[in-house]
Amino acid sequence: MLKRILKSFNIIDFLLMALVIISLSALLYRILPGGTGDDADFEITYICDGAPVQLTSSIKNGSRCADGDTGEDLGEVTDFYCETGDGDMTRFTLRTLTRASEGDHGVFIGNTPYLKGKKMNLIVDDTVFEVYISDISQGSR
Repeated sequence: MLKRILKSFNIIDFLLMALVIISLSALLYRILPGGTGDDADFEITYICDGAPVQLTSSIKNGSRCADGDTGEDLGEVTDFYCETGDGDMTRFTLRTLTRASEGDHGVFIGNTPYLKGKKMNLIVDDTVFEVYISDISQGSR
């Protein structure tokens, strides 16, 4: 009986079944975060190279942050340092503490990967800044 069933399939059928299995495996790998899946506290440091001084005056510890591109909650500001700038523009460094899962590269917040060097729009309270991630480290609450 098994021989008759196997004879009814040809090489193309077996290749199609293998393709389906590989595709499903790749989809599951893509959907699931690449790490252990355990959330931990991470401190993420963002740098903005040019922001209007009047917009940075409202940033303070405890301000809520979100990813302006995906809407992911990025925690709250734990440290903020604003350098003196030229005229109306300034450069600042901002740190947040957030829950994330460690991946093969960087961290995952929700299903979004965050890596050093990533450029993004960071929303701080009701203001958006163009920033890049300069550091990701294990944090503590």
